[in-house]
Amino acid sequence: MKNHLRRRKLIPLSLLTLALISSVFTSNCARHLRIQMTASKDLNSGGNPVTIRIYQLKNKELFKQISFIETFWKNDENELKNDLVSAPTELRLHPKESKEVKIKLSKEARYIAAVANFADLERLGWKSLKEIRSRRKILLINVNVNTIMIKDQ
Repeated sequence: MKNHLRRRKLIPLSLLTLALISSVFTSNCARHLRIQMTASKDLNSGGNPVTIRIYQLKNKELFKQISFIETFWKNDENELKNDLVSAPTELRLHPKESKEVKIKLSKEARYIAAVANFADLERLGWKSLKEIRSRRKILLINVNVNTIMIKDQ
């Protein structure tokens, strides 16, 4: 009889422990964002690699106001000031290349921004911004001749 009562008490305790472990594991997974990047064959004015930086931002206003890539690229963290949540992720993308990047997402991040340092600096498509609506989604970044675009999968 005592063993039966002891087992009845252990079952709810075991279920509670499993629920806690599951929620910790799930919350850790929810803090990562997968970004799938693809580059066109004519990337960066005719098939040249390009350097890309990915930012996590609290607000979008400062990023939207940036108009010159040359000054921004040299001083990006200062330009974004208090909106920047963590250091940018930088990578190089070659023509026809696909890469997947997994970023640890800060709880404060509300936007993902991407900047491409194209050879032709006069183009307007060197930056892109996307609101983070779900912590479990995959974002796509397409990089073409002289434009970068963040989209939902």
